[in-house]
Amino acid sequence: MREAFGRAGAEVAYVDGTAPVIPLLVARIENALDRTPPSGRRLLGLTVTDGAACLEVSSTCRVRLVAYRLDLLYRTWTDEVFEGVLAAGEHRNPLEARVVKGQSFLVARSTGSVLIATVARRETARTRRPRDRVRRTGTASAVPWDRTRSGSLGSAP
Repeated sequence: MREAFGRAGAEVAYVDGTAPVIPLLVARIENALDRTPPSGRRLLGLTVTDGAACLEVSSTCRVRLVAYRLDLLYRTWTDEVFEGVLAAGEHRNPLEARVVKGQSFLVARSTGSVLIATVARRETARTRRPRDRVRRTGTASAVPWDRTRSGSLGSAP
């Protein structure tokens, strides 16, 4: 479909990727419809590295940074990471571990400008799924087991 619009010479705004969270979808649409040249935007860049949000601002402005995350049951959790006035330049804001747990996204908003960043999950011993292992029983059947859970069903986590 993009090729057809390209051949027709039509200027079309595209929203890449799916957004499982409604405010995130709204932010992606706002970003796609923003026709301001990059030099005129207040928010220039948003990245997440080493457990911190890195935001680049072109001029002093009020910024709101919100994290959206989905847990294993696809429930949406919202955390306001930062809200305040930032001077021009690069700013680094450390993120709490619960903010970046699961499938997470950051949205930075300023007057007339919005940026979105997907938080890459760090592989830790807890997030890595162990290879399927087979526990041999006394019979010829094999039962798969998961080492990530320990204890009985009645014990507290």
